[in-house]
Amino acid sequence: FTYTDKAARFLTYQEVASACGSSGMTTDGYLNNCTWLMENLGRYEGSSGAYGYWLETPRSGGTHGVWLVYGSDRDVVNDSASSSFIGVRPAITVLTSNISN
Repeated sequence: FTYTDKAARFLTYQEVASACGSSGMTTDGYLNNCTWLMENLGRYEGSSGAYGYWLETPRSGGTHGVWLVYGSDRDVVNDSASSSFIGVRPAITVLTSNISN
């Protein structure tokens, strides 16, 4: 995908693995050390709302599967792209040189 001149995009499976470690991503509790990925996510915080949010990366070997951050179990799972109760969380890229103290 090319993001030139785009304001936002979805996180990828590879970015989550890079930030949180690639081992055990589909294991309950995998995201316990990356709770910032689940801030304000209803099912993670115990309130009503989205169960998780989609990642950009499709599941290989499937025709409808997509990876998602799943707040209820604090892990990364794959599910059908037609699942309900899954939201979106666009990400923006900001150069650190553009951030002032």
